[in-house]
Amino acid sequence: MCKLKNEGGFGFRDLESFNMAMLTKQAWRIFTCPNLLLSRIIKAKYFPQGYILSANIGSRPSATWRSIFKVIPYLRAGIRRRIGNGVGTSIWADPWLKDGGSGRVFTTRSVSTAFPNRVADLINPSSKTWDLDIIKEVFWPIDQERILAIPIGNLHAMHRWLEDPLHVITECRGMDRVWRSQPFVELPASSYQSPWDLMEKLKKYLSSSKFQLATIIAWKAWDNRNKEKIGETGIPAGELTSWGQAFLETFKEAQLPPTVKPMIAHPREWTRPPSGVIKINFDAAVPRGELYFSIAAIARDNGGDCVGWKVESFRGSLLPVECEAKAALLAINMAKAKGWESVIIEGDYLQIISALRAQERDASSFGAILEDCLNIAKSFQYCVFNFVKRSGNRLAHHLAKHLAMDCKEGDDLPVFLADII
Repeated sequence: MCKLKNEGGFGFRDLESFNMAMLTKQAWRIFTCPNLLLSRIIKAKYFPQGYILSANIGSRPSATWRSIFKVIPYLRAGIRRRIGNGVGTSIWADPWLKDGGSGRVFTTRSVSTAFPNRVADLINPSSKTWDLDIIKEVFWPIDQERILAIPIGNLHAMHRWLEDPLHVITECRGMDRVWRSQPFVELPASSYQSPWDLMEKLKKYLSSSKFQLATIIAWKAWDNRNKEKIGETGIPAGELTSWGQAFLETFKEAQLPPTVKPMIAHPREWTRPPSGVIKINFDAAVPRGELYFSIAAIARDNGGDCVGWKVESFRGSLLPVECEAKAALLAINMAKAKGWESVIIEGDYLQIISALRAQERDASSFGAILEDCLNIAKSFQYCVFNFVKRSGNRLAHHLAKHLAMDCKEGDDLPVFLADII
């Protein structure tokens, strides 16, 4: 009766799995909402000096705690920490690396010293970047690369626990059974390093129509997770395949002949800011195949004259969007250091500008950096974020690409950039 409909069953929920999913949801709520009355009671009795992931069963546990305790391993497998200032994150015990697997370091901890212990110990407080000397001394090469791929902000943002999207799509809430059932039985058994890696392998081993179905199912699995967070009911995992097939057929039937869509007219050229306002353009350069990136910011006044510029380079292999977020932070920090009261922060990466305009707390890998930007923006009398196409951001782009400069900060525009607008 609990078999999937396309396997000849009735598609009823597996009550045991459904119960485990609900218990895991309750454990997640206790974990992420510590001020709830239930959370405070459970913590006071069973883990007063820690948090739920490190709790023990305790003596004479209640039936409620016995049930919740059983699902803690499932909760632990599906979350990781997003790094803010790193103070509350254990290097060795917490999952905080963003690639596949457990999210923990592979390096064996030294028994001769307790340092480093927290992720904050790996961050240089003056430069607010990873301390390369400590990382190279303590960690194996594989972990060095994984750590340098983690973006850090301005050390104002606190850490945050995040649900792993890959775990949600492939394992959680019965999704592991979906990918082992028809029409996906031809998929080879393998572990996936990221949601992108999952999509690449699905595309490699599935036909076009099955790949379309797989992407719909993955999307709906994440939608189910979002609905559960606000108390709504999602589609059971056992019904996802049949729901996805119906959705795909409806989608194909509803397709209309392609029409010309109106284009949003984004500015293509740099324009002067209003009188009394400083415009700061930012950009990032990520050389292909290299383990470093650079960011730049250049400020100009109403007359179009340069009033300050700065270039910084970092070791690491961040995603382009994460590098652009760092560049936006450089620009707004530059404005604050100069004492400007009214500024326009302008860049050519639409995802970053849109997120800053929305002023929402972002749970993405670069969310902590955006939180820093938004916190600093509150200190200005006037601060807006503008998007301009690459052709209007050429000066910041050329600055970011030029890494051979001896001086990487100044008020006057470098001579070799004088002809670039």
